[in-house]
Amino acid sequence: MTQIKHIRHNILQTKNINSIEDWLTNTINSKGVFASLRWYVNTPTTDTQLISRLHNTFNKLFQELLGSHWFKLYKKHFNLVVVKELGKSYTNYHAHVALGIKSDKFAVDDVIKAFIKIQPKIKAEVYIKTDGEEVKLNGLYPDNIVVSPIYYVGGISEYISKEFEVSESESMSLVSTDNMIFDYQIFN
Repeated sequence: MTQIKHIRHNILQTKNINSIEDWLTNTINSKGVFASLRWYVNTPTTDTQLISRLHNTFNKLFQELLGSHWFKLYKKHFNLVVVKELGKSYTNYHAHVALGIKSDKFAVDDVIKAFIKIQPKIKAEVYIKTDGEEVKLNGLYPDNIVVSPIYYVGGISEYISKEFEVSESESMSLVSTDNMIFDYQIFN
């Protein structure tokens, strides 16, 4: 009996993770960038600290791309999926971001150039990673952002969804989204 319950749980979990991956694949388009943001100076240990760091970074990035009225314009041109991840020490956070480009006004290179341009403003080294390349930071700043064009949306969706937890109650399966950070939280 327990084996049947275990198999049922695994099937439901796989189905829910697949649903999450489908949602992510439809939300993130292939025209965009994937970025991993890590902070080693004043490392975020709470959601509030992490959101503050994300706010600073994306405020500067969207200002660079869209100008001073970026807040009114960014949703027209971009979509954002942000996932927080607990570090190996289980005491600090870093973030993974899929930044999709919705309009024809911007190309992937525009976003990459904007990330590079804001390095001194956010005091984080930006490393542009190509597919399959190993990251080699220069140590320009202790904090870093590794940016890569999105080569395969399904791979990004799979990578992000590994952070989601699915739990089953008696009546339904629930997906924990405690690790998602929404744009309204970042820009509030």
